[in-house]
Amino acid sequence: MTMQEQILECRRQDAQSLRAMIANLWQRMTAAHNPGLDAMEAARLDCERQDAAEIRGWLRRIVDAVVGLFTHRKGAAHA
Repeated sequence: MTMQEQILECRRQDAQSLRAMIANLWQRMTAAHNPGLDAMEAARLDCERQDAAEIRGWLRRIVDAVVGLFTHRKGAAHA
């Protein structure tokens, strides 16, 4: 396996992990709106929803930084 193939495989695995994490968080967030939950479970799920929002913010900043790096490099290469 070439270095490029290894990098692509790592990216694929990272993307798959992120998709699984986001799906899990989404499931927990939607469960928080279920009126059948007791107060403790609803409070726990609300905390997880807030954590998920914070994680989404971190991921957004990371993606923006990575895109900025590649955009800057591409612009510098063409200059």
